Amino acid sequence: QENLAMHNLGVARFYYEARYNKGRGTGLKGAQSRLKEIVEKYPNFSYMDEVLFRLGTTFQLEEEPDEAAKYYQEILRQHPNSDYAEKAREQLAIIGAPVPEPDPAKKNAPRPERPTFMQNVMQQVTGRAAVTVSKDGILISMDGKEGSDLIDQALLHPEQERQ
Repeated sequence: QENLAMHNLGVARFYYEARYNKGRGTGLKGAQSRLKEIVEKYPNFSYMDEVLFRLGTTFQLEEEPDEAAKYYQEILRQHPNSDYAEKAREQLAIIGAPVPEPDPAKKNAPRPERPTFMQNVMQQVTGRAAVTVSKDGILISMDGKEGSDLIDQALLHPEQERQ
């Protein structure tokens, strides 16, 4: 999921920059398409704050301030400790849109762990994610760490509906 979202973000960055090179790429609409796909398909992407900021910027450049404000406000609500939070606040002031209060649960949350450059490269090269899979092909843990067994977690919380 992280790799797929990162690929889309890379393509969106390219499209965004391509708008300066007339005749190349699809520009802002191409970037918006890739960024929206990340928001819809990969809600836990570690670079979601950047995705939201770039979406807001593309709409602002297309002179759609109401649409841009939605994404800037989402950064301040869901990612108040982001590097993009202050920039989002500035853009909301320029647009004249209200600045929302952060979600209380997110207010003191640490920034998401993002893979280092080398971790990302190795994952791309080997095609392996940090997961543990049983001999039957059943996903056991998402991070590959001992003690984070998804089956044990499911057994601890039987009241939760299984998907």
